Amino acid sequence: MATNHESSISTNFKCVRYNGDVLYHPGFYILKTIIENEWSIKQAANKLPYKTSLENKVDFLNKIISGEINVNAVLAHDIAKAFGGSYLLWDHIQCAYTKACLKIKIEKMFNDNPDKSFRLEEIYNEINYKGDPVVIHNYLVEMSKAQTITKNIAFSEREESYIPIYKLNQNA
Repeated sequence: MATNHESSISTNFKCVRYNGDVLYHPGFYILKTIIENEWSIKQAANKLPYKTSLENKVDFLNKIISGEINVNAVLAHDIAKAFGGSYLLWDHIQCAYTKACLKIKIEKMFNDNPDKSFRLEEIYNEINYKGDPVVIHNYLVEMSKAQTITKNIAFSEREESYIPIYKLNQNA
C-alpha cells in the first residue's frame, strides 16, 4: 500500500489484463529496478533530477510507483536519466498500459449498452477520458474494422451537421 513515510516504498502498483496479456503501469518497472539494484527509496528518489526536498522526491516517486501519476514525455526523460532505459521505452510502457485501460472501458461501455448508439463526445464522457481524442478515434476504427462495432452517420440538430455514431455489432 502506498505511503507517505519517507523511508517506506510503495508496493502497491497497477496492472491490467487485456487479451491474455498483463500490462503494468510504468511504476511497476521502476519498483522492479529499485529492488534489483537494492536501492532504498531515498537512494532511488535522490536520482530524480528535481530541485526539491528528498521527502518530496520520495512522495513523488511513491505516487509514480503506485500509478497515481502517469508518465508523460517530460517525466519519461527524467525517469530514463534516473533509472535507465530510453525515454521512448518509458513512454511506450505508459502508452500501452493506458491504451489497454481505454479499450477495456470502451468495450465495457458498449457491452453494458448493446442497443445504444454513441457519439464520440458521449464516449469520452462515459469513460471519463480527457486525453488526446485521436487515441479513442483510432481504437474505434480498429473496432469497426474488426466488425465489433458499426459506424453510422446521423444528423445532429444541435451541431447542424452529420456526425459519426457507433453501436455494438450484435452479429459479431
